[in-house]
Amino acid sequence: AHTTSEDSEAQVKAAMEIYKKFFDEIGVPYVITRRPSWDTFAGAVYSLAFDTLAPDGRTLQIGTIHNLGQNFAKVYEIKYEREDGGHEHVYQTCYGISERVIAAVVMVHGDNLGPCFPPRVAPIQIVVIPIPFKEDKDIEEAAKKVAGELEAAGLRSHFDGRDIRPGRKFYEWERHGVPLRLEIGPRDLKQKQVTAVRRDTGKRFTIPLSELLPVVKKTLELMNVEMREKAWRSFSRKIHDLRKIEEMKKVMDERAGIVRSPWCGEEKCGRELEEKTGGSVLGEEIGSRTKGMCPICSKPARTSILIAKSY
Repeated sequence: AHTTSEDSEAQVKAAMEIYKKFFDEIGVPYVITRRPSWDTFAGAVYSLAFDTLAPDGRTLQIGTIHNLGQNFAKVYEIKYEREDGGHEHVYQTCYGISERVIAAVVMVHGDNLGPCFPPRVAPIQIVVIPIPFKEDKDIEEAAKKVAGELEAAGLRSHFDGRDIRPGRKFYEWERHGVPLRLEIGPRDLKQKQVTAVRRDTGKRFTIPLSELLPVVKKTLELMNVEMREKAWRSFSRKIHDLRKIEEMKKVMDERAGIVRSPWCGEEKCGRELEEKTGGSVLGEEIGSRTKGMCPICSKPARTSILIAKSY
């Protein structure tokens, strides 16, 4: 709760920055919109929302911020005492995310094998798998030692010593989305190294045991960056700047992503865009400086509007 509308506005901006940092950390790309008046949270002065794209081209809302003004405070008589002893209704905001963010991470980064978690959010960051030769216990002990060193360094590692074929272990951990696999076989033991395999690219490379921790940490951080950049590239390609209704409708029919269009800001034109394109208006894009004419009324655009098929 806040004593002034300015304070509540500042909280909305702070929440937006928190969301941006959070979604950037987990590598989920997004657009930010001010929801249209007909899709604003009931009782709110206005609503902001973060949306990402599912693989099928529909948008998924992953976070919202609502400026409630004094609307709820007046209904429930929520007041604060001023310095002069008088009482005023407070100003309120609310915001939050839900479990669908986990689904967004899986959808954005996953592939046909299953999830592919960015190291920053992976429950297990590294799995260590021994590839023994006959009854060679030295390989298993070396693998345990590697897993222990990683764990001691604050990394989330797991040693898989199950008595099953290595290939089956590889497949299972790929299906679990573990970012990095470390293998230790007879040759690795002899050459004092491990063989590393990245889940996101499948790239194989060796790491000297003497450089294990710095190289693993650097690799995980590189994966965070590259997975985020890859996700943003794919996301950006699916945002279409269009002016013609028939082109917008084609994108909606094919579920090819998000349409960005000039908009005069009038509700009538926004609703007509929904009707003619078959999509849903996400809202006014935050920070937009689009020039052009509204495709409905042909008046100069005040902002840009985002349209998509959505969940």
